[in-house]
Amino acid sequence: MAAAVRVLLIDDEPDFLETLAYWLRRKGHAVEHATGGAAGLELLARGPAPDVVFLDIVMPQVDGLETLRRLRQSCAELPVILLSTSDQDPAALGRFRQLGIIDVFSKEQDLERLAAILDRALAGRRPRPDAD
Repeated sequence: MAAAVRVLLIDDEPDFLETLAYWLRRKGHAVEHATGGAAGLELLARGPAPDVVFLDIVMPQVDGLETLRRLRQSCAELPVILLSTSDQDPAALGRFRQLGIIDVFSKEQDLERLAAILDRALAGRRPRPDAD
């Protein structure tokens, strides 16, 4: 049996984090979450690296764009899926796309759409050494 997919959620909304973490765990994934960009970067630095990151755009202190810039310094190939609201600025999304995000999931969308994005993000990944 393959090892569970390791997911890191970075968002400043605890209720949303808990809901998404619960849903992902029910799908069989191993989930860690961080409330904010700085906390997410700390988890990444401690390792091991997750298989995919869900990253909120708008957060206080260290926002999503700065978090992604720092993440890319050490994890250039790590799949990142943005979490947004439906009213995101297209220019801002363009800056994220330049840093290699997989896709954007609007928090107002159905979670089955999130499952499709996650499947696409994981489609090309190499198995971890601890996978069976």
